[in-house]
Amino acid sequence: MVLPYIMSYRFTVLNVSAQFMMDAAKAVASSPHPLSKEDLYDSFDRSKRYISDVISQCSQLGLTTRQDGLYISSDEYRDLIKRSERKQLYLALRKALHKSPPFLLYIDLVTKGYSSYESAMMTKGIFRIETNEKVVERSFRNRGHICKTYKD
Repeated sequence: MVLPYIMSYRFTVLNVSAQFMMDAAKAVASSPHPLSKEDLYDSFDRSKRYISDVISQCSQLGLTTRQDGLYISSDEYRDLIKRSERKQLYLALRKALHKSPPFLLYIDLVTKGYSSYESAMMTKGIFRIETNEKVVERSFRNRGHICKTYKD
């Protein structure tokens, strides 16, 4: 059975660090007010493009949401992210990734004996992810390592 909402949604996988995604999610969750992209640009020593990509991935995973052009932490993850020490932020990432159909498929294929690259290629094709396959593979592998779901 194909779930129509999944196939109508366009998943993206961007070349960003899972740890930095969680740092950005921590900044948003820790703020007493919604943050603009400019606020986030000023909060980190990274390029505007990179921070935009990071916040896009956080939003896609449901770690943050956009409201009136500003970013807030999602209700589901806010308390966990706020309470977590940096080394514990993987817990929120793991919870979010376990709701991400492309990541779940990738992990399922890896655990069924396919290589990380083969799993990423199949996931990329099935979910029509337009990102380069090497980026998809590296990103999923990195996220899996960070959240302790995937080991080489």
